[in-house]
Amino acid sequence: MAPEPSGGAWLKLGADPGLCAGCQHAKLNETRRGTAYLRCTRAAWDARLPRYPRLPVTQCVGFEPVSGSLGAQQQGGGSTRGDPPGQRGDQIG
Repeated sequence: MAPEPSGGAWLKLGADPGLCAGCQHAKLNETRRGTAYLRCTRAAWDARLPRYPRLPVTQCVGFEPVSGSLGAQQQGGGSTRGDPPGQRGDQIG
């Protein structure tokens, strides 16, 4: 298994990750050359979501907070279950 990216990898993103910082589906990857990028693992089975979201993500239908994260507070009352489009939190931002 590949090692987890360092804490400095978040700084290499070049933009605030927004909701992704506290989402259990966000995976931060860092290349050997030092480039960091964020991938949404939920996008593999949820066609509504982009695999590599534009940052910062302010709204997301697939957002599910990591337990104990600030991401749930950043969501601001939208559903964390991934409601269908047209209901609470219908855009990825």
